[in-house]
Amino acid sequence: MKRSTILLLCLSLLIVVSACQRRRIEPTLQPSLTPTPRSTSLPAVPTPIPVGAARNPIHIAFPIRESARSERAIQDAVDDLEAAILDETGFVVVVDRVESDAEAVAALCDSVDGSITVAWLHGIAYAAAAAQNCGTAALQVERAGSTTERAILIVNNDSDIDGVAGLEDANFCRVSVTDFYSWLMPSIIMASNGFSPADLGSVTDYESTSTLLDEFANGNCDVAGVSESEYEGSSASSDTRELSGVGVPVPIGILTYPEVFPLGQRATLTEAMIAIGNGTRGTLLFPLLEQDGIVEVESGDLSAVRNLMNRAGVDLAAMGS
Repeated sequence: MKRSTILLLCLSLLIVVSACQRRRIEPTLQPSLTPTPRSTSLPAVPTPIPVGAARNPIHIAFPIRESARSERAIQDAVDDLEAAILDETGFVVVVDRVESDAEAVAALCDSVDGSITVAWLHGIAYAAAAAQNCGTAALQVERAGSTTERAILIVNNDSDIDGVAGLEDANFCRVSVTDFYSWLMPSIIMASNGFSPADLGSVTDYESTSTLLDEFANGNCDVAGVSESEYEGSSASSDTRELSGVGVPVPIGILTYPEVFPLGQRATLTEAMIAIGNGTRGTLLFPLLEQDGIVEVESGDLSAVRNLMNRAGVDLAAMGS
């Protein structure tokens, strides 16, 4: 073989080997796995418990009023009322007997969404709650065809007291400092007529209105405040007289709802109270309200009370707070 031919073959072989090295195929990389997205759980949101459910009962505040009934009889009435409302509406209610209208107003105004207290209030207590924008009137107590009861002052027949100004240095008799007819209303009546209760000679407390009236008949009091119905037919009525020109009609009792009470439950409870408080079923509420009936609110019933409070210079919003 010629020398030139051998050289040519060697050169061709080198070219082929170089080409093969340049075209070497790199190995395919192993694909990496992509993580699967996972959702993050939101914190659990508690489900609101409906108003009137067993774990969220509707509270009904009744200020304690003097009664000749035994404690057992009153507690039986409370139990019967709670059962009757449950049967009528399906709502679980708890009847709270409180010491005064002020305590009932405080519970009413402390109501928040999901925790409700409704209250039966005297007219002035309702006006105080309304002034704080936490009370809406729904129903009223009716007695002897009227939804109001006159608050009056009485003096002895032979007394020379003929007006509020003559009460200076007099002995005033009452049931307690928180009693509505024997102290709260008389204090407002005196203030509305320009007389300060601080100018009374003395104040004597008695355990009940009936005891107070008996002591008045025995000549141990110069002046006292009572409701007209308590006074009529009492042992003191023949020996005493009403101080003229100062008596004022006051709504007997107003079922008051907090502003946050849901409208649906409000309407249902209102209908139930009317059904339970009237006719033959009225005996269920009578031990607590002594009502002849339960009626819709009459807006004009508060006008006399508001006029009285204005004359007395009472700040209703401050009074209820």
